[in-house]
Amino acid sequence: MFILISALFVPPKTYAIQYELVPGNLLVRGAIANDWVPMITFTVGAESSDNIAVIIKITRSESTTIAKSALIRIWLSDTAGAAATSTAPDGSGTAANGWITSDGTEFEEQTGEIKYLILTGSDGDVTITLNDDDADNDWYVNAELDGIVYSSTVISHAL
Repeated sequence: MFILISALFVPPKTYAIQYELVPGNLLVRGAIANDWVPMITFTVGAESSDNIAVIIKITRSESTTIAKSALIRIWLSDTAGAAATSTAPDGSGTAANGWITSDGTEFEEQTGEIKYLILTGSDGDVTITLNDDDADNDWYVNAELDGIVYSSTVISHAL
């Protein structure tokens, strides 16, 4: 049996899947390559003038960038993969806002400076810059794509 599979960001592919009908069950054997499954990777930059840039990139299997725009939910939390923090970046120093989006569009701000729906650029990534001068605040950037949550390494501002 041949099945045509088409998913978000993926040109259609044909896969051979072996199946067997067992009374009361459908047993499927074989694997579908995950090289087309979209996932999110993070690159956290070094701090400069209270700013830390985080590049959020949609890739296939952590290697190939997907060159398409996508709508992703992004938020800050106090621990990886957790609910949104209650402490937003303060936006002091060189920026008027604590959260600055570039190479993408803030589609909807859900909680000020903490949680957004963001449309990535046409190259499949977005850069957010967190501006904060308080060394007591550590955050994780979390991003949700297709119901799966991905988290950055910890983001810590120095004194």
